[in-house]
Amino acid sequence: LDPLEISRVLDLCTGSGCIGLAVAAHLPDVDVDLADISPAALRIAAQNRALHGLEDRVRLIESDLFAAIGEPVGELAYDVIVSNPPYVGAAEMESLPDEYRHEPRLAFAAGETGLDLVMRILRDAPDYLSDDGILLVEVGNTDATLMRRFANVPFTWIDFEHGGSGVFLLRRDQLLEYHPLFAEAVADL
Repeated sequence: LDPLEISRVLDLCTGSGCIGLAVAAHLPDVDVDLADISPAALRIAAQNRALHGLEDRVRLIESDLFAAIGEPVGELAYDVIVSNPPYVGAAEMESLPDEYRHEPRLAFAAGETGLDLVMRILRDAPDYLSDDGILLVEVGNTDATLMRRFANVPFTWIDFEHGGSGVFLLRRDQLLEYHPLFAEAVADL
């Protein structure tokens, strides 16, 4: 997307707010919403927002994914939704290194396969995106499971200059095209 075309961004499952706050700092004309289910995470995000003086353009929303976002339509729809949701499956949860155990389980656990929240995001995101909007989601090591589950979906996997993997991009039109698959997957949870 052309940065000049972006007016609203949602950082879903924001945690400390680092992704959404980086967007707000990098794009000074963009309004950013930070949403998380955890009040404790939102308190940290509020502190980080204040540290960077972004209170005028960054709003905090306590929400279980899109539940409390409202119904953005037209100019209130998001041009970009970014998300680093919990994506750790049950088996991997049991083998996480000790340093991860200092974080709340809520920050990692996402059902048997690690895709429970990701599938809900895929199903619901088009309702909150502008016509030309995009969805960017980190799924980490769960990328192979996601690709097997949705083998026909044309995920664009982001290559990072300094390493890392497991982040995909889908456009709103793609989300709508494959919506029946995503809705069926959520119904099977």
